[in-house]
Amino acid sequence: YETQNQIIDSFLDSIRIGPFTREAKNLICSPVNRALLANIVETVFSNAKDRPELYRAEVVSDIIVRRLKAFYINIEETYIRCFKNMPRIKHAFGYAGAGIITDIQITDSDPHNRGHRVAIVTLDGTHKRVYKPRDIRIDAFFCGHRPSLFDYSNHLLRTETASIQSKVVSLSPDVTYHPDELDTGLPTNSFLALEDEGGHFGVVEYLSCEKHTLDAARSDYVFRNKAEARNYYKQIGREFAIARLYGIGDLHQENLIVHQKQPFLT
Repeated sequence: YETQNQIIDSFLDSIRIGPFTREAKNLICSPVNRALLANIVETVFSNAKDRPELYRAEVVSDIIVRRLKAFYINIEETYIRCFKNMPRIKHAFGYAGAGIITDIQITDSDPHNRGHRVAIVTLDGTHKRVYKPRDIRIDAFFCGHRPSLFDYSNHLLRTETASIQSKVVSLSPDVTYHPDELDTGLPTNSFLALEDEGGHFGVVEYLSCEKHTLDAARSDYVFRNKAEARNYYKQIGREFAIARLYGIGDLHQENLIVHQKQPFLT
């Protein structure tokens, strides 16, 4: 345990005394990122303990060095890309603030593009956006705001509901419809697809998700009535139907966020 903490302390000390800007040092050395660093190092040590024949001391050292380096590069790249594209980010999301990057939180999501992970970027201390180190054009095509596949689906539901219901009932007579019940359609999100010499990446609207309370008025997960519950499961069903139709895989809990009692694909 002490050895793991010493590794992290040594890494962060090298950042603090290195030729980095004050902003970069603060971003890398934040308490949240330290916790993620601890998880990275702990995973390596745990694997070494379980498979000692594969993880010799020099192998463990090499893995830790490479992962810590990837962690730093992840934050550096996130900062540089967001900084250079700040005017476009502000315009795309209608943000009128100064756009100063005050925090970058690396998440524990699946890595993309040389081990880089999704990051939560905070502007001016309060305004959050999600940086994704991969091409997000397909995300925008499926579940972005107009125009997108989800948006077109919602258009059909608004204009062709009666025709669709009659066809479904003819195929499944046992289906019960609640025509006056809540139906908000498929939830869509804001995407900004970007590209530089390093490849494609993107910035996405940040969606909060409160799940640590049973208070239905505050929780994104707890429904206040049956209408909200039915609306949620109708949305899930439609999303899965479109996913099946277009061969979309990789659908699991980390790629779905429940926000304001609606399932958003991320």
